[in-house]
Amino acid sequence: MLAASIRPIPVVLSMLLLFAPAMRATEVHPRFDLSGPDGGPFPSDRFTVADPTQMTGLRVTLPKPDCLERASDCEDIDVINTLDGFNVQPRLSIPFSGAIDVHTVTSDTVFLIKLVCPHDSDGAEECDEETAPRRVGISQVVWDPFTNALHVESDELLEQHTRYALIVTRGVRAASGAPVAAQQTFRRFRQTVRGAYKDALLDAVRVARKAGVAEQQIAVATVFTTQSVTAVLEKIRDQIKAAAPRPCRFQPRTRRESDGLPTS
Repeated sequence: MLAASIRPIPVVLSMLLLFAPAMRATEVHPRFDLSGPDGGPFPSDRFTVADPTQMTGLRVTLPKPDCLERASDCEDIDVINTLDGFNVQPRLSIPFSGAIDVHTVTSDTVFLIKLVCPHDSDGAEECDEETAPRRVGISQVVWDPFTNALHVESDELLEQHTRYALIVTRGVRAASGAPVAAQQTFRRFRQTVRGAYKDALLDAVRVARKAGVAEQQIAVATVFTTQSVTAVLEKIRDQIKAAAPRPCRFQPRTRRESDGLPTS
C-alpha cells in the first residue's frame, strides 16, 4: 500500500516541471523595454541627453514618428525636446503584459519618491540619511484595456528641476488575483542598462529600500527629472547679475523763463 501511494509522486513532479514554464509565461508583469517611450514606465530620463546649458543639465529627446504622415506630432515633439525635464504634475504611464486588477492600484502600491542624492562617479552611495523618504501618492487612476496600460497622476505638484523615482510594487495584482511580477529585463537591469540611467535606477532601488520596499517587491521603476518652471526668469536674473551696469550720469536741468523762475 505504501509503495502504491509513493509511486505517483514522480509523475506529479514531472507534471509540475512540465507546466512550470507555461505558468511563468502567463505571469502579468509591467513592461520594461527602453527602446521607446511606450515600452516601459514613462516619463523616463532614458529619453534625455546631457545639456550643460539647461538648469537641470538635461534636455528631453523624444523620438519622432514619421514626420511625413504626422507632421503636427513632430512639431509638438520639437517643442517638448527643448525642455529641461518633464511636467511637475506628470501623467505617469505603465504598460503591462496583461490585464490587472485596477482596485489594487493605490498610493501604497504605486508611488513617487524624491531622489535627493545621486551616485558618484565610482557608483558608491552618497547621502545615506537614516530618515525614511516621504512618498508622494497617486490619483486619477485610468486603465486602458486596449493597450493594457495604466495611467495615473501624481497626487501633488512635484518640485521643479528635481529627480523622482516612480515605484510600482508587487502589491499590484493581475486580473487573476496573482501579484504582478518583474519582467526579466528589469530584474537584470544591472547587466542590460548602461550609463547614467543605470545609476539612476540603482538610486531608485536604494531609496525604495529606505522607504520600506525591498528590491524583490519592486515590479518596475523609472526615474525622471522635472522641468524648471522658472527657468526663463532665473536665466534673466543671472544675465542681469552678470552684466556690468553703466554708471549713472545726472545732468542738471537748466531753468527756463517758462518755469516762472529766473534763469541761471
